[in-house]
Amino acid sequence: MMLFFIIISIGIQNQMLAAQLDRNEGLARQVATLINDEAVLASKVNPGYTRGFTLPALVDGSPYTLSLYGDEDLLVSFRGEDYLYFLDAPLRNQTPLRPGTVIIAN
Repeated sequence: MMLFFIIISIGIQNQMLAAQLDRNEGLARQVATLINDEAVLASKVNPGYTRGFTLPALVDGSPYTLSLYGDEDLLVSFRGEDYLYFLDAPLRNQTPLRPGTVIIAN
């Protein structure tokens, strides 16, 4: 009987962990989507376009970091996990890509 409860307990813990990881990925995706939308917008306007947008300081109360590889590969590091996203348009930022105000140009 005790073994049954241990197995059920482990199964519930695994379900809760998977749900938390899915939630964290969704939060990281929200940040990536915001950046992607700005990159797409900048790619569709005339050269000389400059725009500032603000990224949240914290996501769900936790810090995060951003890394841009080339100009279309975005890495979001959040709660000990790394999430890689591919932007739909190149991002040419004039300020570092980090929480706070980011200025991009075309």
